[in-house]
Amino acid sequence: MFDKDFMYSRPFNFEKIATDIVHEFNFDYGYGFKMQHKYGPSCYMFGVIYSNGKRSFRSDEERKRISNWMWGSEKVYSGNIRDVYEMNFLSKDCLLQQTKVGELKTWIESSSKNGSLKKINDKIFLWNVELQEIERIRTSLISILVSEMDYTKM
Repeated sequence: MFDKDFMYSRPFNFEKIATDIVHEFNFDYGYGFKMQHKYGPSCYMFGVIYSNGKRSFRSDEERKRISNWMWGSEKVYSGNIRDVYEMNFLSKDCLLQQTKVGELKTWIESSSKNGSLKKINDKIFLWNVELQEIERIRTSLISILVSEMDYTKM
């Protein structure tokens, strides 16, 4: 039996759980996100837009970002990242991506507003981003985000 009150009565460290998963399964890239069940987080992961049958809960811009993942997920193998999340697990290739002002790693480390980097293991770094900074960061990194690429011209 599942008791939600018991689960939430203890401190929940999502970062530790996600980091343990990275160590256990040896991922090359990942991200952590929180989403209400009614928005279809299991669909979101695959770039599918969830709808309750009547309407989508998402704006046109957000639907485009989500569906771009379905068409461009292979781009992470060349170092691109899906989007900007509060918790981003990035490979060295991701950190070497060129932004408008140099490598992503250098850009992140240039200001605390750009988040913080923490080495998880020899190949993965955790990039934590404050929720209120995501839109600004997304705009700054538009050239390396799969969510912002134009797949209509392929």
